[in-house]
Amino acid sequence: MSDCDYAVAMAPNKAKALSNRGAVWLMAREPGKAAADFSDAILLSPEDATLNFNRGIAYGMIGARDKAIAEYTDALKKRPTMAIALYNRGYEYELLGRSTEALEDYRRALSLEPQLKPASDAIQRVTKGRL
Repeated sequence: MSDCDYAVAMAPNKAKALSNRGAVWLMAREPGKAAADFSDAILLSPEDATLNFNRGIAYGMIGARDKAIAEYTDALKKRPTMAIALYNRGYEYELLGRSTEALEDYRRALSLEPQLKPASDAIQRVTKGRL
């Protein structure tokens, strides 16, 4: 992690360095630290949908479902065709028992990316009523 810390300190593009360190925190199963880095990066690069998407992943990992949904929604406002954000938001809805909204997101994700197998699997799972 010291290399990432150094990159954040020295990088001319701090948003990218913070995003990279946040991704490392996600891989290290440290979602709170990841969310903090993505939050800082969003302040520097608010137009970047990927930062909201990644912060959504971090929030989902800590069980903050509503915050994760809000992040995926923000990512989709910035990039409406981000199928994976639709899938992830659908999954968070599904975990909350909001199957109608989950199905809408899964179907929309699949229409944008027909090869997104997790979305088609999720549609089958939700329509059968099991998680």
